[in-house]
Amino acid sequence: MYTVDRMREIKREHELKYSDAELKIIQKFIVIFEGRCTLVRALINVKLPMSNEGNFMTPAEFRKVMKLMGLQPIDMPEDANQDILREYFLTRAATIINRIPEEKQAFSKDNLVYASELGDTLFMVTAHTTAVYRFRLLNPRIEVLQQDCKDLIILFNEHNAKNNNEQIEIGEEIRILEHGLEDSSIYGKIVKDEWDFAKKIASREVQLMKYGIYGFIFLSSISILHIIYPPKEDHTFLSIFISFLNGQIDRFSTAMLTIIFTAFTTILHIRAQVTTVIKWTAKYEKDN
Repeated sequence: MYTVDRMREIKREHELKYSDAELKIIQKFIVIFEGRCTLVRALINVKLPMSNEGNFMTPAEFRKVMKLMGLQPIDMPEDANQDILREYFLTRAATIINRIPEEKQAFSKDNLVYASELGDTLFMVTAHTTAVYRFRLLNPRIEVLQQDCKDLIILFNEHNAKNNNEQIEIGEEIRILEHGLEDSSIYGKIVKDEWDFAKKIASREVQLMKYGIYGFIFLSSISILHIIYPPKEDHTFLSIFISFLNGQIDRFSTAMLTIIFTAFTTILHIRAQVTTVIKWTAKYEKDN
C-alpha cells in the first residue's frame, strides 16, 4: 500500500528523472493523496450508571462492560496493574491523541480510561467527570466512521436492554471533527423514538392515511343514514339517482379503506427498515 511517506520517497527517488512540469503533477497527486488520508474524528459522550450505594461505575467496571460488548482488544493484559494498562492504552490511543489539538492532549493522556477498535475504527475513552466518559473515534473515511458510530450506539442499546441495573446513557449528539480541530463539521442526533423517525420519513403516507380515515368516516356516515332512512322503491329519476349515488359511495368507501391499509402497511414497512439510529446534519444546516 502506498502511504504518504512512500509517495514522498518515490518523488525523491525520481526527482532527477522527471521535468519540472511532471514533478508538479506528482506533487499535486501527493497533496490529493494526503488530503484523502486525513483522519476524521467523532466524539460521543456517555453517562455512567450509579450503584445503589451512590457510586458511579469505576474504570475497572467500565472495562468489564467493554469486554461484554465485545470491544476488548485480544492483546490487552487483563491481569496487569494500572501502570501497565495505562501504558498499553496510551500506545493504542497514540494515533488519536496526536490528532487532538495540542492544548487538550495532556488532559486526554492523564484521563485515558480505555482504547480499542470497532471494525476499522480506532477509539479511545477519556474520563471528563466521575459520571461522564467521552469516546473519540478515528477513521480516514467519514462514511465508515459514521457507520461505526451507529454500530457503537447499537452495542450500547443492546447492553442496556440486557442490564437494567447498568444503564449507560448515551449523549443525544455526536460531533464529527476534522483533523486538529474541535469545531464540528457534522452533527449526529441519536434517534430514540424510531416510530417518530419512521413517520417523518413516511410523512406522505401519514397524510394519506389521515385523509383516508376522514373520508371513510364521512362516507360511512352517509351509508348509515341510507340504512336508517332507505329510499322509496320506485322507478323515478330521483330513486335511480340515489341508488347510483349509493353505489358510488360504497366504491369510494372501499377505496378509502384501500388507501388506509396501503398507507399503514407502507409505514410499517418503513419502520421495519429503519436501522438508522443517527440522523446526520451538516454544520451549516444545523446553524440555519
